Amino acid sequence: MTRTLRRPHGLTLIEVMVAIAIFAVLGVLSYRAVSSMIATRDRMEAEYARWRQIARVMQLIENDLTQLAPRPQSGTTQGAATLSLMRGGQLEQLTLLRHDGSNGGVEQHIWHIEDQTLLLTRQRISSDTPGSDDAMLQQVKSLNWRFVTRNGQEVDAWPQNANMANELPAAIRMQLELADVGKISRVFAVH
Repeated sequence: MTRTLRRPHGLTLIEVMVAIAIFAVLGVLSYRAVSSMIATRDRMEAEYARWRQIARVMQLIENDLTQLAPRPQSGTTQGAATLSLMRGGQLEQLTLLRHDGSNGGVEQHIWHIEDQTLLLTRQRISSDTPGSDDAMLQQVKSLNWRFVTRNGQEVDAWPQNANMANELPAAIRMQLELADVGKISRVFAVH
């Protein structure tokens, strides 16, 4: 009679432990990969949101400059300049008069920085109510404005003299320095 050795069915303890170890390593690697992808996605979404915010500010400034409202000079009284830049120490604010589309009036907009925040102050010209400050951009280190005259020269101040209160430059160069992005320079044509 021939005896056949029967091999036991199932897995040995060592085989089970090796399989568990392999699955554990694969699980850790999968977790790290997914975690890295989620962190990358979150970082990209934050950067995309920041660039969208910067683009929005650029669009608002461009809208302000395309809707400038030169004020007529009546007799000897001089109104506020259509576009002016005030500098002093750390302060640099661009003040402009623009058409207000809601009722055909004129609004004064002031772009300036306070506590590393770019602010837009809106004030209706014909109203006694105080203007509203809107925080437009955070982490702003500096903001510089330069003006391109009609003959192509760049100047630091506008208006250049009191007689030019209603004259406009051909273009405005804005240089914005952000803590997280660096320097951004943009030239806006003035219509």
